[in-house]
Amino acid sequence: MKHRFPEVVAGVSILDMLLDDSGADSTRAAKLMHKWGADCIITLGGDGTVRVASKGAGEVPLLPISTGTNNVIPEFIEGTIAGLAAGHFSITPDEKRKALLGRQKKLDVLVNGKVVDTALVDIAVIADQHVGSRAVWEPDRLLQVAVTRAAPTNIGFTSIIGKYKTIESDSPFGAMVIIKEKGKCYQVQAAIGPGLIYDVCIDGYQKLQPGKPILVVPHRPAVLALDGEREIVLSEKDSAEVLLSLEGPNFINIKRVLENTQTAS
Repeated sequence: MKHRFPEVVAGVSILDMLLDDSGADSTRAAKLMHKWGADCIITLGGDGTVRVASKGAGEVPLLPISTGTNNVIPEFIEGTIAGLAAGHFSITPDEKRKALLGRQKKLDVLVNGKVVDTALVDIAVIADQHVGSRAVWEPDRLLQVAVTRAAPTNIGFTSIIGKYKTIESDSPFGAMVIIKEKGKCYQVQAAIGPGLIYDVCIDGYQKLQPGKPILVVPHRPAVLALDGEREIVLSEKDSAEVLLSLEGPNFINIKRVLENTQTAS
């Protein structure tokens, strides 16, 4: 069922802000906030929520707060502190804001040569042909994983690579691995989701360098999960690539903002 807001905000009608109970709602809301001139956008959720909001935010910086299932990007931070940081950032002169931000990496998905979507944390290639239940919990049909960052303390698919090699959020590269069912490989124990720990066999580690696409494995049909959510179905005729970019969304550095509150005021 679709719903409409009857209000007008800041002189801009939101009669066409349709709600369809999908991630597109957050993207459209972020676009409106951008249009209204928001100084920053606070997100409440996990990696998937940050991803869909970033698609509409443009250059408006995000302040992600962790309330989701897989929380690699959002910070675990007390709400009062987050609100304080957002408030101080909003009164900081424009020329001083850049020093309070951190540019994030992203992974663009190219299907048949065209960019069709973006992930901020990871892309998982799954041997399947349906989006169905959007979250991905079991690695049995996992074929390939690409990440912008990885650590053994992460949860989700980044933990697979993180148990092999740590990739910092500000490292100018990402990584990709092939997932094998058996044979010679590097065995890791990864936390795929809350309370879900699996042994995973990884092979073919590659660095992802900015501007250098890496092919998605040719198994078809396949589904691409972006930041934990099934989003793209690849058919037999589709070719796909993953491309790392260092020009992702800007995030507010909460610690840096609060360390400079005297300057900001």
